[in-house]
Amino acid sequence: MISPLIQAWFAITNSETSPFRLYALSNTGSILALISYPFGLETYLGMEAQTRFWSILFFGNSALLVLCSLVLLRSETEKLSSATENSIENNSSDPSFARCLLWVGLAASASALLLAVTNYVCHDIAVIPFLWIIPLLLYLLSFILCFDSDRWYDRRIFIPLTLVLLAVMNSGYISGVTSHITEIATVAFATLFCACMLAHGELVKCKPSAFYLTKFYLMISLGGALGGVFVAILAPYFFNNYLELPISFLVLGLLVAFVLLSDNDLKFYTARIRRAYLAVVGGCLIGFIIILIGEHSRSDSIIYQSRNFYGILRISAENLGDPENYRRSMRHGRVLHGMQFLADDRRREPTAYFTRDTGSGMALERVLTGGPKNIGVVGLGVGTLATYGRKGDTIKFYEINPDVIYAAEEFFTYLKDSPADISTLLGDGRLSLARQDNQNFHAIFLDAFSSDAIPIHLITQEAVEIYLRHLVPGGMIVLNLTNRHVDLSDVVLKLAQVNDLVAVEIASRQNLENATFDTRYIILSRDRPLLEEFTLNGGRIANLDNNSQELWTDDFSNLFETLKWFD
Repeated sequence: MISPLIQAWFAITNSETSPFRLYALSNTGSILALISYPFGLETYLGMEAQTRFWSILFFGNSALLVLCSLVLLRSETEKLSSATENSIENNSSDPSFARCLLWVGLAASASALLLAVTNYVCHDIAVIPFLWIIPLLLYLLSFILCFDSDRWYDRRIFIPLTLVLLAVMNSGYISGVTSHITEIATVAFATLFCACMLAHGELVKCKPSAFYLTKFYLMISLGGALGGVFVAILAPYFFNNYLELPISFLVLGLLVAFVLLSDNDLKFYTARIRRAYLAVVGGCLIGFIIILIGEHSRSDSIIYQSRNFYGILRISAENLGDPENYRRSMRHGRVLHGMQFLADDRRREPTAYFTRDTGSGMALERVLTGGPKNIGVVGLGVGTLATYGRKGDTIKFYEINPDVIYAAEEFFTYLKDSPADISTLLGDGRLSLARQDNQNFHAIFLDAFSSDAIPIHLITQEAVEIYLRHLVPGGMIVLNLTNRHVDLSDVVLKLAQVNDLVAVEIASRQNLENATFDTRYIILSRDRPLLEEFTLNGGRIANLDNNSQELWTDDFSNLFETLKWFD
């Protein structure tokens, strides 16, 4: 809370100048930091260097704060006393409890909308790394514009514009999200920006005099925290969908309606004020009902839906009228984590990223020969890899999301149908392996890189050292690198080069007849003759010479450079 403190000091020493514009400057600094860190600082400095850098900035900031306090103390006592007395005389009325609640509510609704729209777009619509930066930028920008000057916010523009955009957003939602993801994300972000302008614009309109600015900012901070608690903690516990999104819009609408109704300075007749009140409340209520209807209409094919810290998990039934092709699928937002045909003659058929002509299928059919084998899999999905298991084999799945384990066991049969000894361990795969004794795995499969939330700690030098400790001589590390927006191939090949491993790249094309998706795998091993066998089925031994990729470690990684910009 350094910014409010500086503003309070500024108000004391400059009683004739409003200090609130400094808040816009503070948020401008936040935007610069937000942009510079992932696209600049993080790409060049490791964690240890970043820690030292931030420590230097912290002490520098503290020194500047002490300097400002010394300047304040050196000011003439009479000047400070006079400024304080003038502030008290001009602002004898302490903000009422209702007004403080309004501040909290407006700040909370904007904060909740920021998180709710981010969750909705980045999990359910466009699973793209760094996309979360856009809504946060818009949120901060609304603070900057509203606190910079009154000219940026006009009720006559932002109230109807927010309602129109909300209606457009709702129409896309209720139609089952059939528009292009760019259009949906653009409308959602535009709606968020207008809603934040509405919340922060009204917040500025009802701000107190500078004498009470510390209480004002305390209420804003409290509201921001409450909005975060509602979306991040309460919503996942009580809702199995993104119901906090329409609720946040509804709360904002009610608060703005209250402001319109209680604003005695409005140049409207009473009837026009009532119409404005009804328009805002009615629009938000209609939007709330439409989203509820849309959520219900989308649930026709969904047989299970849950929500926790990791997002919303949906199990859908497809091809209901075709018994031979009837199947179930598991999705996190738009990311498909697996599917299974339910017909008796097809239920053990591997699908999606794990069919026999993919890297995982080829690897398992090569490994699971001869005597019993031990297999480790990081990432359960629907448990498709279990279908390759034979009697006597052992397959251990490491899964961090308890809802995925429940869904795989309850709605899919790969695990229970497998003759192998199947076990599932709840927890982070790398941390679990680090705690375990040598598992003597013949192969370790890493299937955790399909979404935008790339678990970087699974593909660092330290992680590879853990995997190698658990492998038998000549064992394989099989990585499913299929991802629409990120290419981790160079990262993995650098790890192979540093650890004296041979790498084979295997790509498969989509085949609707056997439900195969486009996939990209890299298999690592020290057994070169073993990997050369994959070249007979389309694999390619990677050339590890002249690899300029910087090695990823627990101290350094650069996800930004792996983005597929033009795919």
